Amino acid sequence: MEKAVVVVVSLTGRMLKEGVSNGSDYIYENGVIIMSFSLSKVLILGTIHGLHKKNDSYSYKDIFEIIDKFNSDVLGMEIRPEDIDQGREYLLKYYPYEMIEAKDRYSHRSIIK
Repeated sequence: MEKAVVVVVSLTGRMLKEGVSNGSDYIYENGVIIMSFSLSKVLILGTIHGLHKKNDSYSYKDIFEIIDKFNSDVLGMEIRPEDIDQGREYLLKYYPYEMIEAKDRYSHRSIIK
């Protein structure tokens, strides 16, 4: 059975500046790195943290539309395993909004810890 996986990660300044070229293991399209494997589809979704508030071309809304469209079975994010079950107030002190919102919106999916 084919599985779909989304991993939300932050893009480094270097990746934003230089971009990522097409290669046999992944495709870079519209700011999204898509990696494919024979049994699974994996989407590596780069984020720019607080800059989404000011970026009309890549807003928080865009992030969640991409995740919704990909419709993954599993979701990974930039939250430490020991913090993943903490409350929203705690998480907002230490983690970017999009990671916390993804955790809350997609809690019905398997979340990688």
